[in-house]
Amino acid sequence: MKSLTCAIAVASLCLVQLLHAQERGPLRNLTGDGLAFSGFDPVSCFPAGGARVAQGLAQYEVKFEGARYLFASAAHRAWFEAEPGRYEPAFGGFDAGAMAAGERKSATPAHFKVSGARLFVFNEASAATKFEAALAAQADGAWKRLSGESPRGTEVDDARVGVKWNLGKDQLALEGFDPVGYFPEGGGAALPGDPGIETILAGARYRFASTAHRTWFLAEPARYRPKYGGWCAYAMVDGDEVEIDPKSFLVENGRLLLFYKGLFADTRAKWIPKAQELAPKADAAWAKIGRK
Repeated sequence: MKSLTCAIAVASLCLVQLLHAQERGPLRNLTGDGLAFSGFDPVSCFPAGGARVAQGLAQYEVKFEGARYLFASAAHRAWFEAEPGRYEPAFGGFDAGAMAAGERKSATPAHFKVSGARLFVFNEASAATKFEAALAAQADGAWKRLSGESPRGTEVDDARVGVKWNLGKDQLALEGFDPVGYFPEGGGAALPGDPGIETILAGARYRFASTAHRTWFLAEPARYRPKYGGWCAYAMVDGDEVEIDPKSFLVENGRLLLFYKGLFADTRAKWIPKAQELAPKADAAWAKIGRK
């Protein structure tokens, strides 16, 4: 009877631990009261957020996967809610330099580095200076072994040499509309670009509604360039390069999709109810175009 009682007690303890683990969510570097990033605003570290770490405020809180995140503004909170995988610190907020060595150590928001769409945090400023792509790859492997999670924020740039992009006169992309404007941080709207605020990147000419948008674009071109070379996403399912209406767009999973809208069809309306089915097919077709 005593052994049965002990067995029941052990089973109960395991169940309680399992439930607590589920409540805590994935492995994260949290304070005693469950705050991620020590209560600072992770969005503020990115170019669009000001590129300077800011203290989060209690009125702008979000609970995500067992962690509490605080933000400096309602806008930053909204951007995080739309793309938490983008703004979450890499490696659960643990020291990225130590993670490259296979070690899990605490870090401080005061020492951070944004590279592309990834936020790395460190315990010392010198570690942030030394952290490069090779170390990030090592840390990715260590984090995968430690947590079981795949790296986030590692979307490959859609620009590839030898692939035909949808460009107009003078290699103008998006018919002169601002690529950043489509995203939440840019206003979430189709904004005409200013001919006086432009840049040329990989042979394409981009225009912007503000100098800030141009700065953000140059910091993260892989984020802001349209998917499928700027061709209609719906037509790309069949591998077809079809013109778009720059005012007909969607931002899905951090990717800018554009669509044909005209006399014959509204392809955006056709895409929306079948997005999960169509996106992988369009991805596969675009990859084949890149190998022609």
